Amino acid sequence: MSVDFSKTCQLDFEKNLITDTKSTNGTVFNNGIKRKKDKENISDLKSFCLADVFKFEVSRFMNSISFKLVEIMNKQYENKPENKDYLTSLKNTSFVYLAENDTMTLNKKNAKLNESDKIQEEIIEIKRINNAFYVSDFAKGLKEIHPEHIFSERFTFKAD
Repeated sequence: MSVDFSKTCQLDFEKNLITDTKSTNGTVFNNGIKRKKDKENISDLKSFCLADVFKFEVSRFMNSISFKLVEIMNKQYENKPENKDYLTSLKNTSFVYLAENDTMTLNKKNAKLNESDKIQEEIIEIKRINNAFYVSDFAKGLKEIHPEHIFSERFTFKAD
């Protein structure tokens, strides 16, 4: 599976690489100097910056990763009124690559991913098995339900 950030970079999870796709402003890996490298191993990735505008931090759990927008580097772009809702939405979104046979949890009260002190009744658990996703909500008595049986506009599940 790979994620394509338009004309900026590509994350390829099977090859374990994030690759700058010869973008105009470059992709900065791990707070380094612009275009220090064209590629970086995803397993070595702590952060990346796209187009001198968007800075993402990377978190790992099991064999999976998540990344979240933590900073808008270009203040002119950030301060444009027409970008406000879009940027707020991006900052409130965690992008997750859930590897095969991995499990992640989502706290229902604070929306945090993979908290170490999780209380089973307060979490939703998501597993990826045989390239499909299964959701459990123990407080509601749901165990490993396939998302096609869940009707929600808040979650999107997409397998390779």
